[in-house]
Amino acid sequence: MKSIGVEGVMVDVWWGIVEGSHPRVYDWSAYIELFQAVKRAGLKLQCVMSFHACGGNVGDHCLVC
Repeated sequence: MKSIGVEGVMVDVWWGIVEGSHPRVYDWSAYIELFQAVKRAGLKLQCVMSFHACGGNVGDHCLVC
């Protein structure tokens, strides 16, 4: 992506994934792996913390597993 002029990426950080198994048990491993890949690629990173449920709005056909 960098070779075509992309400077960075935006990532939704879904709290339901981080705290998915049990309350107050946090697993950041998937995001850490992604963030490290972005860093290795030399890209900037913008994270958006998403605490809301995905789906249910008009035109919102998203499913986070």
